[in-house]
Amino acid sequence: MENIQKIVDWYKQIGFCGWLRFRTLWFAHWFIQNSGLAEQWSFILKYLPYQEKYILDIGTTGSLFIYELDHRKYRTLGIDLLLYQEELPDSISVITGNLLDSYYTPETFDYITMISVLQFLGKEDQKAIIEVYRLLKPNGIFLLTVPQDKYNFLELKELTQGYFEILEYQPCRGHLGMAFIKRS
Repeated sequence: MENIQKIVDWYKQIGFCGWLRFRTLWFAHWFIQNSGLAEQWSFILKYLPYQEKYILDIGTTGSLFIYELDHRKYRTLGIDLLLYQEELPDSISVITGNLLDSYYTPETFDYITMISVLQFLGKEDQKAIIEVYRLLKPNGIFLLTVPQDKYNFLELKELTQGYFEILEYQPCRGHLGMAFIKRS
C-alpha cells in the first residue's frame, strides 16, 4: 500500500502534463530501441564528435535526435515542413520550412543529418542533395539513413555522384546508413 501511495504522490507532483510527457518519452525510448532507430543513430553519431560545430538536422519534427545533438554541444538548427511542438533549449533552433527554399549562405554547416527523410521527397530528392551540397562547408559531412525498400546502395551512389564521396555505408535493421564527405 505504501508503494501505491508513492505512485499517487508522484502523479500529483508531476501533474497531468508531466505524466503525458513521461509517457511520451518512455514510449519514444521503447520505440527507438525496438524500431531500428538505435542502430541508425549509432551509425550517425560515430561521425559526430563531442565538439562545438554547426549542424543542420533535416526532418526534425517528431524526432528526439535533436536533443542528442544538443547534448553533444552542437549549435543545432532543425528544419521541417511541420511545426515543432515541443519547447526546446535555447541552444536549439527549429524553423518550419522547406529545405529547398532555404535562404542560408552557402557553406554554412559542418554537418548535415537526414534521418529517414529522403524517401518522402520523391522527385525532389536530387534537388535536396544539391541543396545539402551547397549548405555544407568544404569537407563537411552529410549523414543519411533511408529505408532499404525505397533506395539501395547503387541508387544513392548515383544520386550523390559528383557531389559527395562515400565514406561508409551500413545496413541498419531495414535501413541503409550512409556517410558522405563533400567533394571539393
